[in-house]
This record gives sequence, structure tokens and C-alpha cells, in this order.
Amino acid sequence: MEQLFWRKSFIWYVSGLICVFAPNTESLKLPYGHSLVFPHVIHSRSDNISKTLKITKTLTLNLEKSSVLDKELLLRTYEGPLMRHTYIDGEMLEEDLYHESQKFASVMVSEENGLKVEGVLGPKLRIKPWFQDSAVGKTFPHIVYEIEDDTIHERKGGSWDKMAMHFTPRESYPQGAEVPKAGYPEILIAVDNTLRVEFHSEEELLKYVIILVNSMNVRYLTISKPSVQLKLRAIEIFNAKDDYSLFYIVDDVAVAYPSLEKLRDYVYYNPSKYSEYDLVFLFTGKDLVSRRGRGWERSIQGIAFIGGACGYEKVALGEDRAGTHKGVRVGAHEIGHLLGCPHDGYAYGRFSSEGCQKNGGFIMSYVERDSQSMKFSKCCNEMIRKMVISPEGKCLREKNVRRKIEKSRFPKKLPGDVVNRDKICKLAFPDVPETHFMVGSNGDAQCHARCFMPERLFGSDTFRYAFLFDNSPCNASEGRQTRPVKGLRSAAPFIETLPSVQLVVSTLSDHRDIQYTHNIYTNAFGVRYIRPAEMSSSTTGAAVSASAGPVECGTQKCWEAAGKHR
Repeated sequence: MEQLFWRKSFIWYVSGLICVFAPNTESLKLPYGHSLVFPHVIHSRSDNISKTLKITKTLTLNLEKSSVLDKELLLRTYEGPLMRHTYIDGEMLEEDLYHESQKFASVMVSEENGLKVEGVLGPKLRIKPWFQDSAVGKTFPHIVYEIEDDTIHERKGGSWDKMAMHFTPRESYPQGAEVPKAGYPEILIAVDNTLRVEFHSEEELLKYVIILVNSMNVRYLTISKPSVQLKLRAIEIFNAKDDYSLFYIVDDVAVAYPSLEKLRDYVYYNPSKYSEYDLVFLFTGKDLVSRRGRGWERSIQGIAFIGGACGYEKVALGEDRAGTHKGVRVGAHEIGHLLGCPHDGYAYGRFSSEGCQKNGGFIMSYVERDSQSMKFSKCCNEMIRKMVISPEGKCLREKNVRRKIEKSRFPKKLPGDVVNRDKICKLAFPDVPETHFMVGSNGDAQCHARCFMPERLFGSDTFRYAFLFDNSPCNASEGRQTRPVKGLRSAAPFIETLPSVQLVVSTLSDHRDIQYTHNIYTNAFGVRYIRPAEMSSSTTGAAVSASAGPVECGTQKCWEAAGKHR
């Protein structure tokens, strides 16, 4: 009896623990179509080239490593009249990026401090970590959810067909031209302020865009001879003041075709910003419309020029909403136009897809039908082939975006060994010819660069910060700025991050000139850094200079101090 009593007591005790620590799914009050899951890795190769990931009892992904970025990714942001360039290590940014071509899945999978999965599981299914609850062991709860039907509806007699198909006729492609093995459209993705504010941070937006482009790439795996692999070279984030340069706005909506023309002209008249990119795609949180009678046709989701890649009309517009990845289908569809594909069943100029049914359900049709909606038709494949081998499509066969930090010149060195601080300022602020490195009040002992800003920009001479490249000297005599940060090597995360954040990019905002002390924190990558705090003369370790701003641990002494304060 006594043994039975203790056995029952133990069972009740364990049951109580489960009730206390397991997520209370009833209290979650998840929206319709949302489910709580605990994904786990069944198998992973030691080199992380592939993983087998079980999401639910009925959904398992056989993931392969993805690549959509080059070694150097440009992040372009704006502060008033100031344009800022940040160069980020693309290879490290996509270290956790995977796809499965059979299910058309694109996800970020991180196993640091517990498994976290985020991205696209299929045409309408999405997954994201749910961080309101504690991890169970090393497994975080996740939300799997469906997005609304994003079918591009057919509109008989509507004006969108004509607008979306608008193009400038070009000479026909050469007969018998050699078909290259692959085409590599180099893309700049721009995001307007309406969409930007739907994200909590630029880090979150950056991660979202990378997953988005990777998911589009999975759809382009259905193209062959040549294969097509989209390459994300730059991300640009606009401010609200830029709206009237980019959109034709009436009644708080963006009229699609006039907006496309404005974007085309904006890109054309700013060659220093856009000439090296094959395609420029602007995602917006605004409602794209066209005139229909006395009202607006609101079902438009995107618009582009047919065969516009490489030339004057290399631009496209598309709608998206944070957390939905609806831009995947819209983006793949509109980029298809830029690469030479009309809608299936139609012909425009030298581009013809009349041999395919307009209701066939492929990406370039108006309807979405099972797995075909993730694929391109044979007609579109043929048009892309014609575009790639044509003289006008030359840019698709070449690499035109050049690194600003030419690594071939110093294969055994890090950028900080060969790029001086004045050059760093000029790379960060290319529109400010007067900029140069400014020595701080503590001499040159800074692990970031203070870059001079002239009076014409902000009303008086001032400065803005730029992050030093890897292995830049922090001062003349000791230490170098090396950042072993997953995802970033040229823009260290000087911001406190929550455990949920798996991709960290500094927003490059101004740091106030206040005194800092050694308050050591650890971000999501396990990198220790110093956070601004109130003055404290008793803090262990040397105080950081007032002008130096937040400092990441780059020297052994700093690492030792960090170890004492964790």
C-alpha cells in the first residue's frame, strides 16, 4: 500500500509539473487556422548542408541549404537628407537559410539556444516562433498558420491586364544563340515606409526579405535551360517623405500604372543608386488600385513591364503584409514579367505565351490551382530563355554588382587591415563627399567611426556613426575590432536583443554622448557587448569613453571583463 501511495504521488507530482510548464493551449486563444507546434530536427548533417525537420505528425521537411546572397549585401537606409550604406556579410546572414523544393518551403532554422524555425511551409502555410511562453527543454513553441487566399483573380474587361503587360518593343532575339547554363538576375529589393512600420525592427524586416527572396527562388527552380537563380544584392528602406517620388497617390491609395512610371523614372534618374542592378522591385504596404468606372479596382496585387530587365523599365511594384509572405507569389509573378513572360494564354509584341491555357493555374496565370500555382508554364520558360540569350538580356548572363570592399586584393586579410577610416566613412555615406573620420575627445580610441557631416545637411557641423570593418584597429596601440557575429561582420549589434531575435542588424541610429560603464549583456548570438547605463564609479573594468558609444567586446581584456559580469 505504501509503495502504491508513493507511486501515485509521483504520478500526480509529474502531472503537476506538466500542467505548470507545458503551454496552456486553451489560454492562448489562437485565431482560426493557427496551431501550436513543437518542431524538432530528426536528422542533420554535420556540415549543415541538409536537415530533416519534423513540424507536425503529418508534415516533415527534407531541407537543403539555400543561397540567395553574395558575400556582400548592401543595406541602404535614410535619415532625413542623409543616405547611409551598411555592408553586411551575406554568407553569414544566410547561414540558417534552407528550402525544400518539393513542398516549396523556405525557412530560417536556428539551433542556437533552442530550435527556432521561421518562414514559408508551402503555398499558404507559414511558421514562426511563439516567444510568449518558455521553451520546453530546448524546444520553443511555434505557431503554424494559414494566410488568406492570395489568388490573382481574373478580371474580364479589367484594365490591369493591359497595364501589367505594358512594355517597350525591342528587336527580336538572335536565332541559334547559345543558351547559357544559368541566368542570375541581380536584384535590389526596396520597401516603402508603409510596409516598413509593420515590422518591429529593421532586423526583422531584413530577415523577412531574405526568406521572401529565397521562397521566390524555390519557384524558379522549375525553370530550366537556362536555370534561373535570383541574387539579392541590396535592400533599400524608404522613409514616408519618399512616397510622392515613388507613387501616384490619390485618396490614400497608389494608382498602379502611374506609380510604376514614377518608380521607373526615379530609378532611371538615379543611376548611381540603381544602374548596376538588373531588377528593382518595390514592395509596398499600400493598396495598389486602377481606375474602374467612377471607382477603384482594388484587387491588383502587382505590376511590372514585360521584358523590362536590364533596361529603362527594369522595375516592378508589389503588395505585401508583414508576417504573411504574400509577396512570394506576387514577386515571382512580376519578376516573371520582367524576364519576358506575358500572362499564360496571351501574347504581347515579341513575347508570346499563347500556347498555354490562361486558366492553367501556373504562376503566370490568373488563378491558383494546387501545386501548379508554384510552378512556371513551359511557355514562360521559353520566354525567359529568349530574354536571357537576347542582346537586351545581357545583364542576366553577367555579374554586374561589384563589391565595394574588393576581397581579391587581400585574400589573407580582413577588410579592417586594408581599408582606412576615411574610406569607411565615404563608403557609409556615398552622397557626402566632405565626410571623413573624426578623432573623438578621447583621441582615436574608438571601435566605431565618427564620420563628419557638414552644416548643409543638419544645420551645423556634426557627425554620424559608421561601424568599422572586421579587424579595424580600435586605437593606435591596442586591440582590433573583430566581430564573430552570426549574420554580421561589418555592422556589429550594439543593441540589446531578446532571446527570440535570431538576426541582428544595427539600425545605425545616433548614440547620445553620455558616459557608459561595463554592463555586460549577451545577445541572441551569444556575443557579449556593453549597454549604456548610469554613471557608476564602482563598476569593474575600465569605463568607456563618453564619445565612444556602446562597445562590443573585441579584445581579450574586454572578453575577460565580460565574463565577470555575465
